Amino acid sequence: MSIYTIERVLWDLQDSNEKSALYRNDPCEILENYSLTPDELSILSKMNIEAMVTLGVDQMLMFMTWQAINGPQGIPEYMQRLNNINNNN
Repeated sequence: MSIYTIERVLWDLQDSNEKSALYRNDPCEILENYSLTPDELSILSKMNIEAMVTLGVDQMLMFMTWQAINGPQGIPEYMQRLNNINNNN
């Protein structure tokens, strides 16, 4: 599994309104354009913040991508997921 690959996908999603819209409609459709391992595909298709933090993915990039996909109304869920990680450690 490559942090670089995950971060590349996150960058593309947050950098392109078209790609983030495609992701919202069908994550697997946009993700099939990348050479992802099954684990990377699983993490990215579910936007598994917990797994990305554990892997060491850049947290600012995760946050920017989360907002691009979910909008500002999704910030509370993002923060809750981060809090769950901290509470479980």
